[in-house]
Amino acid sequence: MQSTSVETATRASASGFKNAALLLRLAVAAAALAVIFYAIDFTAIAAAWENARPGWLGLAAGLWFANIGLQVWKWRLLLRAVEPDASWKSAAISLIGSFPLGMVTPGRWGEIGRAVYLPGSNWKAVFLLAVIDRLLPMAALLILGGASAVYFSEEIFAHVAVPLPAWIALTALVAATGLVLALPSIRQKIKQKVRHFVQKTGLTDGLDALRFRRALPGAAAVSILFAGVFCLQLALLVRAFAVIDLGQGLLGVFLAHAAKSLLPIAFGDLGVREGATVLSFHLLGVPAGAAVSASLLLFAMNAVLPALLGLPFLVAVRKEGRA
Repeated sequence: MQSTSVETATRASASGFKNAALLLRLAVAAAALAVIFYAIDFTAIAAAWENARPGWLGLAAGLWFANIGLQVWKWRLLLRAVEPDASWKSAAISLIGSFPLGMVTPGRWGEIGRAVYLPGSNWKAVFLLAVIDRLLPMAALLILGGASAVYFSEEIFAHVAVPLPAWIALTALVAATGLVLALPSIRQKIKQKVRHFVQKTGLTDGLDALRFRRALPGAAAVSILFAGVFCLQLALLVRAFAVIDLGQGLLGVFLAHAAKSLLPIAFGDLGVREGATVLSFHLLGVPAGAAVSASLLLFAMNAVLPALLGLPFLVAVRKEGRA
């Protein structure tokens, strides 16, 4: 009897924690958006929409299909590391069904719960693959964002009051980290740490079931394509609202998304993404109203719409009691 009471209290506490965390994320997103809209004149946003170029908007919308297709392809390549016969249908359903979960989590990390759509699979291995699927595009964005930061270094120095010694120290730290990670002995230690972590968390069986050599090279290549496509989407959307060189726009997008990836703190990344976009494109002279409009439209295309498509799958597995 006492054990049952403890379990009930524990579940209630966990549920309360989840609700509090969700409310906190919503508050962070709302606060970030409030600050952005407070600092931006709404007439500037209206003017951006009045002068929007439909052709560029159409190109960005057309790339939505490539965006989703590349995600399904990437996930299927990874999924075949544990299920060699994984079909396109199972990959698409498990991916799209996870989109609603991503909408309510920082950095869209809720998408790692894809195993619920794959009954009979090794859920531990699928969980690890979903984590890798989230990390690969993030790694690509951080590399591209670092290159953009170098390109915009003069503009950043002009707009951000950071002492030169601090920038030199940061650059040296990043370079030293890269060199250290390149050493075979360090990589081996990292692998040992990862294996120790999965052993402690009970994911050892999942790690042992994976055949990384089959999955990672192709998935990494598709991740780069995927990152390029959704960055091009945002560059096209900015181009629809403001006159800007498309090449420089891509560099601005790389910088914005790299910064956003380092701050997965808000509900669906709302506010954080818009703030990073405004700051990055300010370096290129793009009005804040145009940058915010492009960022919110990208959110609607690539987050809200896929989440709506995934809702029927989520409802179905909840009815079956698998989620």
